[in-house]
This record gives sequence, C-alpha cells and structure tokens, in this order.
Amino acid sequence: MNNEKRLWNTSELEQFGSHRSTVRKRLKAAGIEPVAHKGNTPLYDVCQVAPYLCKAPVKETDARTLLFFVMRFSMLSHIKSTILHC
Repeated sequence: MNNEKRLWNTSELEQFGSHRSTVRKRLKAAGIEPVAHKGNTPLYDVCQVAPYLCKAPVKETDARTLLFFVMRFSMLSHIKSTILHC
C-alpha cells in the first residue's frame, strides 16, 4: 500500500515555488476545486494540481518585444548594407 500523502492544502502547495495566494489564483483560473476539506481548509490532489502549478506564467508581451527587436535589427542591417554598397 502506498503511504504517501496525496492531498495537500495551499500552504503545502507553496513548495511549487508560489505563494499561497498565487496558488489559489492559479487553481481558481484552472477551474480546479478542492477534493476534500479538513475543517475549513481545502485539500487538493497533488497529482491533479501539479501541472498547473509547474507551468511558468506566459506573458504576451515577451513575444511581441522579441519580434520587434528582431524586425528592428533586420531593418538596421538592411539600411547599413544599402548605405555601404552605394
């Protein structure tokens, strides 16, 4: 029989590297409900929540900033090569 503890509260889920409030926000955004309660404390199945807590948040601005940088670099390279070849 497996004796590992599988139901964790938000304080224990902090081990994934986020504060309790962030853990609660991510689980709420993912639509995950507690599996059980111990008193008033919600307990979550670690196997169910781990994929949502291990993902790094993705910022939309990162891709745009990188694309802008690449386009600007390409434009500058094109302008320099055009000027030098004249």
